[in-house]
Amino acid sequence: MSVSFQEGTSVTGFSADFSVAGSSSRHPVPFRVETLPGLELLLCCARRRLDADLSARVGELLEQRLDWDVLLSLANAHGLSPLLYWHLGRNFSQLLPSSVAEGLQDLFQHNARRNLLLTLELVNLLKVLASKNIAVVPFKGPTLAEALYGNIALRQCTDLDIFIRPDDLAAGIETLVSEGYTPGFQLSPPQQAAWGRSHYEYGLLSPSGALIEFQWAIVPRYFSLPLSTEQLWQGLRTIQIGGVDVPALSPENLLLVLCIHGGKHRWNRLVWLSDIERSSSSMQIWTGTMLCGKHVHTTPNGCSCLVCR
Repeated sequence: MSVSFQEGTSVTGFSADFSVAGSSSRHPVPFRVETLPGLELLLCCARRRLDADLSARVGELLEQRLDWDVLLSLANAHGLSPLLYWHLGRNFSQLLPSSVAEGLQDLFQHNARRNLLLTLELVNLLKVLASKNIAVVPFKGPTLAEALYGNIALRQCTDLDIFIRPDDLAAGIETLVSEGYTPGFQLSPPQQAAWGRSHYEYGLLSPSGALIEFQWAIVPRYFSLPLSTEQLWQGLRTIQIGGVDVPALSPENLLLVLCIHGGKHRWNRLVWLSDIERSSSSMQIWTGTMLCGKHVHTTPNGCSCLVCR
């Protein structure tokens, strides 16, 4: 497996290309009306578990004529290929064309290998930063997959998003560069300080080619989000990934971050809704999240999704 990154002009200094067979883009592709049975099938599988009613409906949909090329392309574009395999490849393989079953399995295994590599990268990165007493909190990537799905192979991951306090940004970048990481931009100390004030993320490439994004805010400043990111550091928990303890956001703060992230991107990937379903499993979590986000308001263009008044 090879994972390639190409230098681009994104805010982090890098643009990642994780295209998978059957799709040339991470972004959702248009679908036609006649592919709606396939879309319904995808929606049924956009969750960790299927109950009896959903399983029955999946079986009915698989009996219909499906455009598998479009369906697999949609699944990949919406980040749902692992869940599609998890349900169809394991429980309905007898109803799948052999080429589809093999293709789903290949995509699942490819994603699992990639996420294992990202997990190793994350563990090494956390050890290096801890040795310098630099506190960070991973909040997407394998950490999110483990926290929500209990299995790092069940969610597509492309990079490592790491929360870091603004005051630790310069030391964090310096530490990783000393370990062979390549910064997205070569900045002098004054430029680095200005970048921290005017932006919200900074990217580096690890020696193995993984994209690391330090973030000290959830969204860019122009979103005018009246939320102190310092509150995200409250109530941290620990989860285990590969037998290693990893810091993680509290369930309430994680749900808040996921809502804001999805709103920022206008909810153009179905996997983000699956994440919300997994992270909002109890009224207690919703209550806590509403309290955490009580000052977050939606804007007319719908960039924010959490309205708490």
